[in-house]
Amino acid sequence: MKGCYLSKSYFSIEKLEPRQLLAAAGREVFDLNGGWKFVKSDVPAASAKVFDDSGWQDIKVPHTYNGTDAQDGGDDYFRAATWYRRRWRAPDSTAGKQMYLRFEGVGQTAEVYVNGALAGKHEGAFSAFVFDLNPFVKVSRANYIAVRVSNALNQNIAPVEDDWNIAGGIYRDVTIFASDTAHIDPTDFGAPGAYFTPRSATSVAASFGAETLLRNTGGKARKVDVVTSILNASGSVVETQTTRVNLNRKSAVTLNQTLTIDNPKFWDGVRNPYLYTARTELRNTENTLLDTITQKIGVRTFSVDANNGLTLNGKYYDLRGVAFHSDRPGKSHAVTDAERLQDFNLTLEIGSTGVRLAHYQHDQTTYDLTDQKGLVVWAEIPVYGHISTTSGYENNAKQQLTELIRQNYNHPSILFWSLGNEVDDNAPTRTLLGKLNTLAKAEDPSRLTTYASNFTDKPVNYVADLTGLNRYDGWYSGEVDFFGAALNNVHRAKPNVAIGLTEYGVGGSIYHHINDPNPKRPASTRTPFHPEQYLNVFHEKAWSQIAGKKWLWSKFIWSLADFASDARGEGDTNGRVDKGLLTYDRQTKKDAFYFYKANWTATPVLYITSRRYTERTDATTELKIYSNLDAVELKLNGEVVSTNSTKSFGVFKWSNVALSAGDNVVQVKATKNGQTYTDTVTWTYTPTAGRAAGVAPPVPDPRQLKSTRHLMGLFDGVAE
Repeated sequence: MKGCYLSKSYFSIEKLEPRQLLAAAGREVFDLNGGWKFVKSDVPAASAKVFDDSGWQDIKVPHTYNGTDAQDGGDDYFRAATWYRRRWRAPDSTAGKQMYLRFEGVGQTAEVYVNGALAGKHEGAFSAFVFDLNPFVKVSRANYIAVRVSNALNQNIAPVEDDWNIAGGIYRDVTIFASDTAHIDPTDFGAPGAYFTPRSATSVAASFGAETLLRNTGGKARKVDVVTSILNASGSVVETQTTRVNLNRKSAVTLNQTLTIDNPKFWDGVRNPYLYTARTELRNTENTLLDTITQKIGVRTFSVDANNGLTLNGKYYDLRGVAFHSDRPGKSHAVTDAERLQDFNLTLEIGSTGVRLAHYQHDQTTYDLTDQKGLVVWAEIPVYGHISTTSGYENNAKQQLTELIRQNYNHPSILFWSLGNEVDDNAPTRTLLGKLNTLAKAEDPSRLTTYASNFTDKPVNYVADLTGLNRYDGWYSGEVDFFGAALNNVHRAKPNVAIGLTEYGVGGSIYHHINDPNPKRPASTRTPFHPEQYLNVFHEKAWSQIAGKKWLWSKFIWSLADFASDARGEGDTNGRVDKGLLTYDRQTKKDAFYFYKANWTATPVLYITSRRYTERTDATTELKIYSNLDAVELKLNGEVVSTNSTKSFGVFKWSNVALSAGDNVVQVKATKNGQTYTDTVTWTYTPTAGRAAGVAPPVPDPRQLKSTRHLMGLFDGVAE
């Protein structure tokens, strides 16, 4: 099987299930992603019902106005107000119904006008929000929706500092849905309106508290039956509760029920991500269905111990994986579900058991996928770097945390609510994080809080239930050889603190190469020369030092893929962070991707590293293979060199392999269970006088990094 390193992941997901929050009967759902007009300027008159937008750009959602300027490294991408407009005709079928307008994400402030009237305002770039349309919409007529969108820096909205881009635009889906005036309330911070809280779980029985928010926007009192059911994976009802509720006119009611599943199957991460379906129905006294929503839930128990790490359903769970942003080249955050699916499959391909969804709330599709395939989730809000001490910032941080928790409350894959990432250690910051921690525990006592710190040992590290450390030994400071010892020192100093590793990684370009079996950390990470070989050696050494540390309750690589940061000027491309295991476009899997696949999966891996280093000027080279097979045979130009059965953490090495002038065909072969695997590359050796062995060809002058927070000693050796 030639080139088996490209073998398809056994975990590949071929299609997406329907979006949970809007999967409903008794509701009409209208897709508003098409038909928008856009102008990249502030036009206050555009809020009016009657306005000539014929000269504006025709666009579809998801859309951003920072698809390119936030990725060119200029540190000057457009951050100001823009306008979107759309015409929508409310069909006759919506007469007498309650209508809501839902945005999945707008970066970062949205003022929404309907027929010239302000329907609502939302602040925060990453969470969904819902507005009541009934006071503004006319049925069977044309209605005009106008949205003023701004991503301008605002000291009252988190984040006020970032190492990624706050892309402006309506960059996630937009829908309108209509339901009976007696309905499940979707206005609770954009949440679904039905919450399922695990109460207890054993092999004999599991119980959930079911809280349903009901609303009657009609002018008459109503009697309704709330029918809450749990269905197994085969679609059979395993538990149901029915409660009659009196709804006064123009009123809201909260209903609490308890449901029990006999002999439950557990959601057990990647080992067995079993999901139940929770169905909440509203019916009138004649049993006519008025409204319903369905959501996935899971039975699971978990805990984290300072010495034994994460336990899921009574068994140790090795929580390892990647952190990632949701942006793409030319699109920023305006990505599609298909692109989210691609990231998910790549995350699974290397054998991840969890993901850190940095540094903000992600789209609902992402959380649905983590439920379906068993990736344990660290979910986070964008409290990042320097914080603002205004009361507005505090209120906005609380709002975003509340939205994150309520909108994602029922996802069994989420075990941890993160209060933020790499903030300064001072009294105002610790006070804010303390308030956020109290809020998170009040909102959801069933999960653990956490926080990711760029300090080795500061008071800010211990505000949440759990501590996460972002360690960059071997990149911003220190050497990777002391990576494990540094973590050991922290654990030894704080033996009763549950410590996770939430970021580790270095820059690496697929275009930069060096013939050195043990390349050194660059003197400055500002250099544009980020050889892929150093990325490889770093991860080989780092993983070998942490793989056996059970007490590290999480091990997250930074990051799945390269991503945009307009303030960056390093590596092979301005405006980019190149610490990913994949290139920004996801078209190339860097060598280190296969290192983890060889260590974390049983899928046969046989991969020649430095494969893109095709033009050679040194007569000898180290040849390194990543593989989880038992023995590897090496051929050079058709001649067998040797068979190597000595590997360490999936790495086979041959030292001082002599190259011949001209093309050199390198082939490796391995056999397992009667199946033969091969991989082949061709390197061209051109003898060059006057250059010492192992010295890389010249590279461009280093580019000045315009945002220097991560490189000026404002932290003790760690940063993204």
